[in-house]
Amino acid sequence: MKTSFSILLTVFLAMFTFAQDGVYIKYELKIENTTPEAEMMAAMMQGSMMEVASGASSSYVNTKMGSMMTTVAKYDLKKNHILIYMEGMMGKMAFEGNPNKEEENSIQNLTFHDETKMILSKKCKKATSTDEEGNTSVFWYTEEIPRPEGIDIMPNQLPGICLEISTQTAGEMTMTFTASSLKENIDLSDYNVNVPKDVEIKSLEEMTNMGMGTN
Repeated sequence: MKTSFSILLTVFLAMFTFAQDGVYIKYELKIENTTPEAEMMAAMMQGSMMEVASGASSSYVNTKMGSMMTTVAKYDLKKNHILIYMEGMMGKMAFEGNPNKEEENSIQNLTFHDETKMILSKKCKKATSTDEEGNTSVFWYTEEIPRPEGIDIMPNQLPGICLEISTQTAGEMTMTFTASSLKENIDLSDYNVNVPKDVEIKSLEEMTNMGMGTN
């Protein structure tokens, strides 16, 4: 599992689809810190959240990274096309193209636990992992909603979608995404990316060259 900004960027640019009717989930981000550097980042990330709307043919992600950046993306599975709009400390940017599909994230040391808790009226089960860098992750997943395809932060061994993901980065900070709202049977046509007319839409290759790529 990647650390700090890399973890967040992986989440925000995730492209995934559910093999069922449309589902909307909103996640709130909470950061606990133990170092001055982590404390500074936590302050900048106050108010962060992620909205996900996804169905069998497309997905939409709207993420606010505190005062740093807001990212909105929509992925069309049938056309294999993504449109991304970013606005924040680096200005306004938009990208579109056909992303390369990568292998899904398979965690070798994923452990399943006999623990449950309720999140948004969904029964969730617990799984944990620790990577080679010492970062520990806790996944609370529900089998009532299938795990989406193509989202790197949710191991492909999980039999359902995560409603809470917590990652402790080598003792520096703990970042926890917790679902705060969930709607089922939504219409994906209500969720779109609106790029301002004065913003040039660049290619995904240019995004990759900026060190921010998804492909």
